Amino acid sequence: MTLTLALTLALACAAPVAAPTAAPATAPTAVPTPPTPAWRALLPGLELAEFPLPPSRLGDSTLRVVRVDPARLRLDVRMASADGRRPHPVSEWMDRAGAVAAINPAMFREDYLTSVGLLRTAEHVNAAAWASEQNSLLALDPVDAAAPGFHLFNVGCEARADAEARYRTLVQSIRMLGCARENLWSEQPKEWSAALVGEDGAGRALLLHVRSPYRMHALVDALLALPLDLRALHYGEGGPEAFLALRTPTLTTMWTGSYETGFNENDDVTTTGDLPNVLVVTRPIPYP
Repeated sequence: MTLTLALTLALACAAPVAAPTAAPATAPTAVPTPPTPAWRALLPGLELAEFPLPPSRLGDSTLRVVRVDPARLRLDVRMASADGRRPHPVSEWMDRAGAVAAINPAMFREDYLTSVGLLRTAEHVNAAAWASEQNSLLALDPVDAAAPGFHLFNVGCEARADAEARYRTLVQSIRMLGCARENLWSEQPKEWSAALVGEDGAGRALLLHVRSPYRMHALVDALLALPLDLRALHYGEGGPEAFLALRTPTLTTMWTGSYETGFNENDDVTTTGDLPNVLVVTRPIPYP
């Protein structure tokens, strides 16, 4: 029973009966708009935000996003195939690079060395073959120093030859958005944790991580609904090996993946193990 109804009944029993009067109009209850999560500055050019997602059946249903300004911080790829052919834990990769952030750049093969698609830098080729079904190119280290230090080429909307001519470092993977920012991931019943790389309308890199499992089509829809201004989206990794790490003066942490349908159907994983390839964010030298 509501408090209003209880008070009305109590007054009716204690007072003489009076002629009925019209009930006052009740204003409709306003549905509050969730506030936009604030971006937390970790370093000049490096910010973190957390966004609630539609409820998943496991975990905290939260998206973590690290936003990187490529004009202030450098993005680079480190590979075990160029470093003694030995994969390393994420913490060791970050030590070696002096990294302030790191994430998966793309999927790798069962040899724990070779990327599934094209992966090359100016000094080293990890995988030379073009995977015809993958149409996202993460491009770093521009030939022209005045060009952006980071760009996601959406092959089909932008020319692959243009990316190869303008950038020394290229990482191929699955594109998740089309030319009109439409969701390209097909509906599938499987779900998993995910690490993704995006680009916003200002040309900033977005390092995205979701530990709770989602179907990828539904996750892309959820990301498009958030105030991220996503213009391109590149698949990094899924399941237990998906990670996002930070190491700054005010925050040092790593988020790992866990769940993957048909492979690791639990929320128990707390480490990624050794990984062959990482995308790192470092301070330029000298640091501005």
